[in-house]
Amino acid sequence: MDALFGPVTCPTASEVLDRLGARMRELVSCVFQVSRARSISPRQAALLMSESHIGPGKPYGRWQEPPGRSVAALAGGPG
Repeated sequence: MDALFGPVTCPTASEVLDRLGARMRELVSCVFQVSRARSISPRQAALLMSESHIGPGKPYGRWQEPPGRSVAALAGGPG
């Protein structure tokens, strides 16, 4: 949703797919980082990440590291 509706100008289909692809790679990397660090399944890591975030403003939100709940903190390292 953010790739399509987030930009100020109307993006092309290619731009939407590029933004979506980049965002998905980032999120999957974070899920696996938390999964490995906590020795939990990727599904459990994704649920933990989603439970730790309340999206600002937009109902579809954009996953951001909330204060004190960074990927490093979720992974068990310094946040």
